[in-house]
Amino acid sequence: MKKQMIIVIILSIVSVMFVISARRKVKKKDLIIHNNLKEPVRVEYTRNRRQISFQIEPGKEWHGGQGFFIIHMESREGNYEIRYPYPRPKNKPERLNVSDIMAAATQVRLDDYDYYTETGMIDDIEILYEGIPLFADSIW
Repeated sequence: MKKQMIIVIILSIVSVMFVISARRKVKKKDLIIHNNLKEPVRVEYTRNRRQISFQIEPGKEWHGGQGFFIIHMESREGNYEIRYPYPRPKNKPERLNVSDIMAAATQVRLDDYDYYTETGMIDDIEILYEGIPLFADSIW
């Protein structure tokens, strides 16, 4: 009887340890960015208070923003800021093309300093394009 009780206790401890370790291995889903343009794009994000810059070549994918990253393109001055819930909720987009990000930012606005911005949304993903000052030559 005592042997059976000890075996049950040991098996229950092992099963609890297995469940805990399995939960730790579950990866959080992040947004995947696919560069479907013909030019490379540069991505900036922060990890452990360090700013990291990474180039996505045409046809390649990247993930790792964990809720916020910035995209720069050579063909367009300014940058795109992308904010989204992390980890990605179920039934929400998990993959975006760079061209979709560019097309989503359509609401144009000028602020007091003549900065050109465009905003937009793709489902729960917020997109902000920040351009350079419209009259940059006249500022200096």
